Amino acid sequence: MEDKDIQQEIFTYNSSGLIYSANWSIRADKPYRLAFGSFVGSGTNFLEVIQLNKERTNFVRVGGIEHTYPPTKLAWIPDRAGVHSDLFATTSDYLRLYGVDQNGGVKLRSVFTGNKGNEFTAPLTSFDWNEIHAEKIVTASIDATCTIWNVERQQSVTQLIAHDKEVYDLAFFQQVA
Repeated sequence: MEDKDIQQEIFTYNSSGLIYSANWSIRADKPYRLAFGSFVGSGTNFLEVIQLNKERTNFVRVGGIEHTYPPTKLAWIPDRAGVHSDLFATTSDYLRLYGVDQNGGVKLRSVFTGNKGNEFTAPLTSFDWNEIHAEKIVTASIDATCTIWNVERQQSVTQLIAHDKEVYDLAFFQQVA
C-alpha cells in the first residue's frame, strides 16, 4: 500500500479502554499496524493490535490479549524487512514477549524475570530493542538496575547496577552493537 493511495487523512479507532502505551510496526509487509496497551487501575489490562483495513477507510482490531498490569512501554521488533518472527514486547512487572501470527492472533511467547526463586520483582519502567542485534533488549527498573536480555535464548546477558536510584528510561546507542 502506497501512502499516495490513502485518500483519508484522519483515521479513528475506538478502544474499549484508556490507551497507555502504543507503538507502530515498521514491517513493510504489515503497513499501518499499531499495537497498544490499556491503563486500567484495578482489573485486567489488555493489549490490542489494529491495522488499517483493506479499503483504507478505518482501523480494525486484528488481535489482542490480556495483560496483568498497564504496560509501561510497548514496542515492535525493529525488523522492516520481516526476516524475524513478528514480535512485540512490553514491560510492567516483567518483560514479556508476544508473537503475532498471520491472522493477527497474539500469543505470549516468553516472560523474562531476573529474580529466580523470588516472588518479588521490581517493576520495569522501560526498555529498548537493539536495532542492529534484534535478539537484544535492555530493560530499566526501579530497583536501580538495567538488564540486557537475549530474547532468542530467553535469558539475561548482563545486569548493570550502577545507579543509586530508580532508572526510568534508557536506550541503546543504535550505531553500535
